Amino acid sequence: MTGIPFTKTSWAEWAEAVKSDLKKDEIESVLGWDADTVRMGAYYDDREAHEARYISAFFREITHPTKWKLYQLIKVNDVQLANSEAVTALRQGVDGLLFSIENQVDPTVLYRDILPQHCAVSFTGNSLPEAVTSFFTHFSDLDQTKFHGFSLTHVPSLHGYPNFRNMPIELSASEPLVSGLSHALGEFDRLLHSGAENIADSLIVMVHGSTSFYQEIVRLRAIRFLFSALALHSNQPISPAAIHIHFVPQPEESYESTLISNTSIGIAGITGGANSLHFQLPNAPSALFSAQMNRNVGHILREEAFLAFEKDPVAGSYFFDVFTHKLCQAVWQHYTH
Repeated sequence: MTGIPFTKTSWAEWAEAVKSDLKKDEIESVLGWDADTVRMGAYYDDREAHEARYISAFFREITHPTKWKLYQLIKVNDVQLANSEAVTALRQGVDGLLFSIENQVDPTVLYRDILPQHCAVSFTGNSLPEAVTSFFTHFSDLDQTKFHGFSLTHVPSLHGYPNFRNMPIELSASEPLVSGLSHALGEFDRLLHSGAENIADSLIVMVHGSTSFYQEIVRLRAIRFLFSALALHSNQPISPAAIHIHFVPQPEESYESTLISNTSIGIAGITGGANSLHFQLPNAPSALFSAQMNRNVGHILREEAFLAFEKDPVAGSYFFDVFTHKLCQAVWQHYTH
């Protein structure tokens, strides 16, 4: 089978073809679009991407594919029920559990049949510091290096655990793209100058994904680049691969719409380089249905779409390199001024 010969098209040739198809002489206002203050076009080639080559080089140096983890959110209201949900989730293939604990719980009940040396255990921002601490007290006999997970509740007493991330920075889905990233950069700068040790291994960046597919891919890439650049600028260089980004797509009003957006925005999060993610499905017919569908979306993306094996799925894309470059420039300018 012979390959199909594709001839290279110049911008002028492309523009003429588009003008003819659209029957318009001015096409930039029709095909161009804005991501906050970043203006993007519809055509990119190696000329436009020339000044963004440092972006492709940066991601090319991250030598290993992102083996992202699929979490399931467990809201702990009834402790026995929460334990049953957690064990079921692990048996059905999730990599980690994300507990939301708002009251004191009995750890012997909540963590029954859960072996943290074989799965990641994390806690959301709603979790009480005492509840997070009780987890480590309950598993005090385990080797500390066997704990993997994070807490969106900052608990200073837990900084001694090398694989447990406990310095959270959170980005919402609703805040403007540039100022939101600038604010996160300021939070990271404060951590860098706080005197804390092992920041790279303690940092957890929680990103609530909007419904803008391309924007979310680039937002996650910009986080990794900007945080690395700021750390280097502060004479505290860190490995870009050490920055852990947890991603959760923003749910829609109906669960039917959320199933679709979870899939598409989940792809964006993984493609952008998320290290872990979980899904939410509000207004579902039942909690059991919601949990099963959330797991299924993650399994489909990993096992059927094979989104766990590529080092950088958007490598070689002029569009994403230029978009990331423009966004990083805009954020850096906003932050430094």
